[in-house]
Amino acid sequence: MNQIQLLLMGGAACLILASAGVLEAEPGSRLSREELIAKRDSAKERATTKLAPKEEAEAAKHPSQSSILDSSVLLSDGRNWTFIPKGALLYIPDRLKDRVNLTESKGKYVPFDQFAQRNRGWLSTHSVTLEQARGNEPIKDSVRKVLVNSGRVIVTVCKGGPITTRPPKVAVASAGA
Repeated sequence: MNQIQLLLMGGAACLILASAGVLEAEPGSRLSREELIAKRDSAKERATTKLAPKEEAEAAKHPSQSSILDSSVLLSDGRNWTFIPKGALLYIPDRLKDRVNLTESKGKYVPFDQFAQRNRGWLSTHSVTLEQARGNEPIKDSVRKVLVNSGRVIVTVCKGGPITTRPPKVAVASAGA
């Protein structure tokens, strides 16, 4: 570094220390090393106190500590694993139940699209519309039968990503009928 850079850095350090209240000594007096360290530490403490969130406000924002995995189902092929939202499983054959809903993730995490591609022998996806996912439109029974007969784990997806699919809403019979 050249002399100009050193002078600029020293001036900036003095301005920072002065704004933090570290350099409050009378002009012409010298602070000992211990006094300077104590002032610096108190300035740091004041700065962090101002920035620290209040516990009550923090508790109001985050009522419970939950993980995305708490609302997900794990899928594993023994070497890789991924997760999908609960409710995205349309069908699970009995012979493949050991690959679904695992409590422990073993192996390497793989994003769902790659996991589905690697495991297309036992895992399949079915595209649904947002209306079907919301339960406003049912998935046709003929489609469900074909999916069940495939013998694969079926995951509902919308626009390429897994999505929770709610059961269809039952049409309420009109009062006059």
